[in-house]
Amino acid sequence: MSKPSSIFEIQKRVNFNINYFSSNYILIIAIISCYCILTNLLLFFIIAADAAVIYAVQTVFKHSEEIQFAGFKLTKSGVYFTLLFINLPVLFVANPFTTLIWLASVSAVVIVPHAVFLDKPVNAEVAVLV
Repeated sequence: MSKPSSIFEIQKRVNFNINYFSSNYILIIAIISCYCILTNLLLFFIIAADAAVIYAVQTVFKHSEEIQFAGFKLTKSGVYFTLLFINLPVLFVANPFTTLIWLASVSAVVIVPHAVFLDKPVNAEVAVLV
């Protein structure tokens, strides 16, 4: 780890490190995402309920687009629209935008300094020359 000497070197390091450590960065973002969802319980329950409803709709409808239920004709798109109509107000209470902004900023605070200050590994420099 060393301090970059110029903007050009910062750009070179960030480009290399994002490509070289991309799977590590994705794992870091996934871990931070899990933490965000588990600490915002209302958002967690909304996501879990949505997943359960979508699974139930896929299971009940299987290969058809509509079914008869208690004398009513239900379409798959109608059920999804109802789910969306119910979830939008509840989602605004759960603050998903605040969670996304927090996720982006914490990920940037962790990843950008690593990408800027970490030098290119020696074996990568040798591989470029060969």
